[in-house]
Amino acid sequence: MEQNTLGILLSYYRTKYKISMEQVIDGICSTSTLHRIENGGREVDSLVGETLLGRIGKIANEFEMMLGDEDYACWQVRMRLLKAMKQKNYEKAKKEIAIYRDMSVELPDVHRQFYLYYEGIIAIHEDESTEKIWEIFSEAFYCTKKELKPKQLYSPLEMNIALKLIHFRYPAWKNDYRKIIDRLLFVAQHYYTGEEKESMQAEIWMELIYLTEEQETGSVLMTYIDRAIDALANGRRMKYLGELHFRKARLIEECYHKTEEWSTQKTECKRECLMAYYVFEVMRKEKEQKETQEFCEEKLGWHITEQEKLFD
Repeated sequence: MEQNTLGILLSYYRTKYKISMEQVIDGICSTSTLHRIENGGREVDSLVGETLLGRIGKIANEFEMMLGDEDYACWQVRMRLLKAMKQKNYEKAKKEIAIYRDMSVELPDVHRQFYLYYEGIIAIHEDESTEKIWEIFSEAFYCTKKELKPKQLYSPLEMNIALKLIHFRYPAWKNDYRKIIDRLLFVAQHYYTGEEKESMQAEIWMELIYLTEEQETGSVLMTYIDRAIDALANGRRMKYLGELHFRKARLIEECYHKTEEWSTQKTECKRECLMAYYVFEVMRKEKEQKETQEFCEEKLGWHITEQEKLFD
């Protein structure tokens, strides 16, 4: 990446999206630093640069933004940590986190946020207490977000941290879950593109549905499930599609089974089950596929493998 490419990208997309400097730099660096970057200076390391771009939904190759030897050394540890996490080698990951923690003591807070996020993921996999998970992810979130604001932007990492806190029902946000999710969804839909947009939208929609299930039933929940299916079906990823179709099928059965509309809705329920069944088959989710089959037999009196015209 050329020396001023980072600044050109930030300036261009800030102008295009009518985003203020304060929205981009909030908790990451000073306004004067961003001003110098947009005017061709390079005084931030690759992770800071990646986070600034992430706030406006753009991705760059960290390696191409490398600032110097120290930055390169940190990047190497990050890559080893990501590899260990992908392999689910959590002992190795813990060692890399310890190394990174020592290396980044005097570096910007985005570095602390980075390793804290993976500490939190490890805590989840090791069945740590909910309180411990709150502690880790809240510390990670507040590295760059000192408070919740209505028009905040979020990098992908910040979004994932916020979603984890909501998923584990962080009590300090009890009255703000829905407001935060709505903002995350707005940012993902308006500023993110490509695979990053697909991936983040899927995670946000699912958290919204989990949250709605605790508060609403019937038509409200059905509307959200339909909107989520539409959003995910337009992308290339099938993650969660099977779950969404199966959730919709169960909700249809729950809402209409003892009503006059059941004869019509039963066909719709079968369609959703069939979609779920075959998505699970493609995704090789045998347990979920079996659950769908059992639901059809128990609730619908129907063997899902039977040939039946359900689609026009």
